[in-house]
Amino acid sequence: MANQAIATVVSVSGTAYARGPNGELRELQPGDVLREGETVVTPNGGSVELALEDGSPLTVVDVPELLLTRDIVAERAASAQESAVEDETVETLLANLEGDGDILDGLEAPAAGAEAGGVSEGHGFVRLARIVENTDEFHSVARFTATETELRVEESALLTVDAIDDAETTEEGVPVVVAVKDNDVFVEGSVITGTSQPANGSVVINDDGTVTYSPNDGFTGTDTFTYTATTPDGNNADTATVTVVVTGGDPITPPAPPVVSVGDVTVAEGDVAEVVVSLSKASDNPVSVRFQSEDGTATVVGGDYDPASGTITFAPGTTSVTIQFQTNADELQEGTEQFTVNLSDAAGAVIGDGEGVVTILDGFTPVISINDVTVTEGQTAQVTLSLSGPSDQPVSVQFATADDSATVIGGDYDPASGTVTFAPGTTTATVLVQTNEDAIEEPTERLLVNLSNASGATIGDPQGVVTIVDGTEISPPPPPPPPPVDTEPTASDGAATTGDAGPASASGTLAFDLGDDTPVTF
Repeated sequence: MANQAIATVVSVSGTAYARGPNGELRELQPGDVLREGETVVTPNGGSVELALEDGSPLTVVDVPELLLTRDIVAERAASAQESAVEDETVETLLANLEGDGDILDGLEAPAAGAEAGGVSEGHGFVRLARIVENTDEFHSVARFTATETELRVEESALLTVDAIDDAETTEEGVPVVVAVKDNDVFVEGSVITGTSQPANGSVVINDDGTVTYSPNDGFTGTDTFTYTATTPDGNNADTATVTVVVTGGDPITPPAPPVVSVGDVTVAEGDVAEVVVSLSKASDNPVSVRFQSEDGTATVVGGDYDPASGTITFAPGTTSVTIQFQTNADELQEGTEQFTVNLSDAAGAVIGDGEGVVTILDGFTPVISINDVTVTEGQTAQVTLSLSGPSDQPVSVQFATADDSATVIGGDYDPASGTVTFAPGTTTATVLVQTNEDAIEEPTERLLVNLSNASGATIGDPQGVVTIVDGTEISPPPPPPPPPVDTEPTASDGAATTGDAGPASASGTLAFDLGDDTPVTF
């Protein structure tokens, strides 16, 4: 059963480690539990005393590596009481192993088993209690001190393993299981005790003796790693190389590059043309493109504009750059002229609209103005837009009403907006704004008509005022007569005044022209 406890560490002399199936090492301490599949490693002459799962002691000494399997318990050596072996017995045993004779020659007959000198198919049976320390001939042999057990000593060669290189193929990002032992030459019970890690992936050892290679994200190509196969007794090991070819998966479509385009612009003769070059989207890397002006009906030799060329660069994250071209005023009567700005040699982008058109209006630029108007509530206000002079090109301007004391939400007028276009040769246009009548007596109100975004002209007066007179407004009464003024009576030759009120006196000469029979009283 995998992961079964095999032994417990009783004591450690020097330094000793346990290496797991995945190749990881941990330093052994008394009380540590060793499990099936782990390898005891004792470098630099270290030794480990173990207690097997059945309680039998096992000392690992002068053994660089010992793989722990369930067979360890079945192969434990003689008891501690039989551990004292005569020096001469050991010497005899060593001599027999090195010679051609029977391994039991010269030894006393064992208490059980074949009689001394007996052989069976090239094997002999020797009861060993302890292998004496520092015996070079038995280097790399585990020392067993356990209950009475017969240990079979092969007169043939030690167990061997021959690891053979492997090759495997997988797709990008897909792990692959490699049965590395399938083509190896080994005895039953040999195990994979370790692997190296490849440069472009990772490897783990599986419980069934296979290994799993996982390529790194995005890696394609050839990767390699090594593995080590070890015999069951831990005495022999061999290393082989595994080559894995990782093929590309579905091709990754790179994102589309941004598109660079140049816009059109219209300017009055003598003004600076600001030509905008833009990207369809921001880029994480700098983007550059060359530009150059080129004659059309406007020419450099004719003095219509100053030529320009060069390279513009979009810094990462920016999407627009402005190029300026100076146009030149003259006193010639000429129509609208044009030149172009052309793009080429884009880096980090592709060119979409590569030609920008600069339109130059003649030196005479009409001016747009708007008048003010007064209407009675309920009437349509006719607002007049005017050009200072006719143009040989269409002229347009946008308009929109805006609240002042008259409001849309109050129902005083209907909002209006749009674009007014002056046909070539025309100088006036009319905008209509409907006012609304109500039964509410209210003071005079007003709304605004604003102009913006002129094309082919400039805006002089950008705002017109519409005054709305209330239809129910009562005319004010006439002013009262002036108050009377007191004056002194006067008299003069031929005339007299008495003043404005009350008796008065005057001195002077009165002359009368009386008709016949006309009484006169004083």
